[in-house]
Amino acid sequence: MVKELNKNFKLMRKSMYDIGMKVLMEDKGKDYLDVQREQMAHGQASDGGLIGEYKNKSYQAMKERMGLLSQSMGYVNLFMTGDFVEELTLRQETKKRALVYSQDEKSKKLEKKYGSKIFGLSDGYLDVAREKFMPNFRMECAKVVFG
Repeated sequence: MVKELNKNFKLMRKSMYDIGMKVLMEDKGKDYLDVQREQMAHGQASDGGLIGEYKNKSYQAMKERMGLLSQSMGYVNLFMTGDFVEELTLRQETKKRALVYSQDEKSKKLEKKYGSKIFGLSDGYLDVAREKFMPNFRMECAKVVFG
């Protein structure tokens, strides 16, 4: 029994990236993308800074009237119609890396304007994503070890 568990544990160590990616990509990365949307709603970029500040005060005032700045306190949050954030997608790039992008037609324009920092999670939001991720990761690892 111990020998079998040791063998399974070694298998799990070899395949932790596979297990992690499987868990991350469950439901097309829904949990991760929900956290990404929350971060964007607060106007925060992946580097922990702000996505940006509005230069056009009339545009900012219009968004305030629409209630779209309530979470980001007047900073760029990439929410208007909701299309950009609803079209966020998580795609596996390598065995160890996944990429966040939006399939919305405005994506390239917004990335050009605000930089690639609009995608990906800052440290604080990454912690939130990990809290959602870890229970399923542990369960999948246990399946490998204990069968």
